[in-house]
Amino acid sequence: MAYAHILYEVEGPVATITLNRPKAYNAILPDLENELHQALDQAGLPQDGRSLQFSLAADSSPTPSGSGLTADAGSGGNSGGGHRSS
Repeated sequence: MAYAHILYEVEGPVATITLNRPKAYNAILPDLENELHQALDQAGLPQDGRSLQFSLAADSSPTPSGSGLTADAGSGGNSGGGHRSS
């Protein structure tokens, strides 16, 4: 199965899931969360002693950590990025 936001590999008894959104500091958005659930189902744990390993993709040119949240910025309240003063 192909994924847009994660990498999934199996080597012997170890399944590895890598969060692959380094420019957004691997922020977990709904699409990435859905892919994680699919990959966990694909791994089929627990099964015959198989283990699961998580890792994070890295990028040498970081961007502001809020950059990965723009896809969901308009939902659920304050989308201005700060607090509201009364």
